[in-house]
Amino acid sequence: MVFLGKRPNNLGVNNGKLAPCPNSPNCVSSQSTNAVHQIAPLTFTSTPE
Repeated sequence: MVFLGKRPNNLGVNNGKLAPCPNSPNCVSSQSTNAVHQIAPLTFTSTPE
């Protein structure tokens, strides 16, 4: 499979955080302080197993 475009250089966790959302409206983050991109974090209520 061939992908068009360039791979972003800010993927993954950096200093304990994911990259901030760009100005586009199709991004959300529970770490964002911008109300447009902010979303509640997902909860995990099971055991790791």
